Amino acid sequence: MNQLPAQSRLNDLFTYDGVSLRWKIARGSVKPGSLAGTLHRTGYIRVKVDGVQYGVHRVIWKLQTGDDPVATVDHKDGDRSNNRWDNLRLASLQEQQANIKGVKGVYKRQYPKARPWQAWFRGKALGCYESEELARTAYINAYTAHAGDWARTDRLLPVPARGSS
Repeated sequence: MNQLPAQSRLNDLFTYDGVSLRWKIARGSVKPGSLAGTLHRTGYIRVKVDGVQYGVHRVIWKLQTGDDPVATVDHKDGDRSNNRWDNLRLASLQEQQANIKGVKGVYKRQYPKARPWQAWFRGKALGCYESEELARTAYINAYTAHAGDWARTDRLLPVPARGSS
């Protein structure tokens, strides 16, 4: 990752209100007060400063703290474009991996039919279960015990079927 410009340089260029980063100065067709950065295909908002691109979340971190982030700046809610200050936190690579979206750790096996659902966590089988819900519960319990406050169990729950409440 590129080292960020000095905080004084960032303060000359941007304002941040806890929600969005805005330009203080005119730059080409960009007017003062315009939102800074563009949405990258990865889902992060990126901004160019002195010819170098940076993640807006990293720029915000330096503006707020005065320090280059010593670890990854993680988005608590998993939304890479949500750069609200209360949504940003420093995270190790392992902590950030715990915050990745998606249903993980539960697989349907073809045999045996009696307990077709298997739960896995960190390369270890947690057991076989009669239902997907039981396997998912086993995975969530292991995941939460391992990841603690970083666990995104909201992303691990099954999506309700259409028409059900």
